[in-house]
Amino acid sequence: MLEKNKVYKINCCHPDHKIINQTAEIIKRGGIVIFPTETLYGLGTVFDNKKSIAQIYQLRKRPKNMALLILIASKNDLNKYAHTKPFVKRIIQNNWPGPLTIILKKKKTVPNFVTANKKTVAIRMPENKFLLALIKKIGRPIVAPSANLSGGKSPMTAQETFKVFLGKVDLILDGGKTKYQQESTILDLTGKKPQIIREGAISRKKIERFIKLN
Repeated sequence: MLEKNKVYKINCCHPDHKIINQTAEIIKRGGIVIFPTETLYGLGTVFDNKKSIAQIYQLRKRPKNMALLILIASKNDLNKYAHTKPFVKRIIQNNWPGPLTIILKKKKTVPNFVTANKKTVAIRMPENKFLLALIKKIGRPIVAPSANLSGGKSPMTAQETFKVFLGKVDLILDGGKTKYQQESTILDLTGKKPQIIREGAISRKKIERFIKLN
């Protein structure tokens, strides 16, 4: 069994299913785990556990009016949690799984304590194989803000998280340096025209191949 407050090495390309299964059980019980995505290291738990979500806000010193990102494991799951538009399918077909976060109007399936009582949700399907397998095993989305204090530098290695979080979370999974070494691109699709909120691992030029931006 995985021990609490420990750091475990993982292989993101060839996931160990024993580690996935045990980590999934920890998260399903409301545990908090630091893990690699393809962009940065995230601080995650299940999206529908109010107590553990509150703990993430506390650990990160994150203002309560700032929403949390949720991660899903399938493109088909998007319709369960957000209201989509006709062109959204084209965007996710060409950019998911991958480092593109999209903002859409949320459905009631997303708790208000995840979105800071906002009517929108930031959502992404990551490409990291370990993380995708983990979310599938959990069977529901996870929240995954970056594993740093709010406003601080986003960590691209597990070691960058140790100073703040070692001993304060259930588990830290070390998958080495993240693939892109930068944050995801954030695309807001709630307005009349799509708008890039943050340009990250996916360029504006690439997104403009599929949609016209504001």
